[in-house]
Amino acid sequence: NVAEFFAKRIVRITPPYWIALGIIVLLGQLVINSGGAIGQTSISMPSVWQALRQLVFFDHTDLTNSSFWSLAVEFRWYLVFPIVLWLWISQRRAFWTVIAACVIAYQFTLAGGVDMGTLPCFMLGIAAAAVRVNGHPITRWAPFLLPVAIAVAVLLEPTRGIYWLGQDQFGWHIA
Repeated sequence: NVAEFFAKRIVRITPPYWIALGIIVLLGQLVINSGGAIGQTSISMPSVWQALRQLVFFDHTDLTNSSFWSLAVEFRWYLVFPIVLWLWISQRRAFWTVIAACVIAYQFTLAGGVDMGTLPCFMLGIAAAAVRVNGHPITRWAPFLLPVAIAVAVLLEPTRGIYWLGQDQFGWHIA
């Protein structure tokens, strides 16, 4: 039941997030109004526009509390999950096409962002779960294929200083 799935996720995530965000903003304003400074913390006071974007999980970049970055991404994955699961079940070619389109768009265009860069991994997780649940014969080769996949990922992925082992690297998604 897709509606029930969404309702449970919204109730689980939204009220605690809004309460935490409200407490942070109130305490921040109290500190600022009393002449104090927030200083070097992970907390910043948002503009009205930033706060609204955060309340609806649209913004995960300029947050009031940087610890909340994953909530926006997680919330969007909950919206996408039933769609990609449906694609896996009923439209396999479309499923694989979406993965390919995301990789191409993320790697070779300006369509960056954590969602575009990690959606293929999320979708490959669905495929891997189906392979495991259905007892596909390839599962017996998995212990041998994993080291090969990791070696290929290391060889194919670009290095970007200390950040080269990123969650957006497609070679690691496959591994």
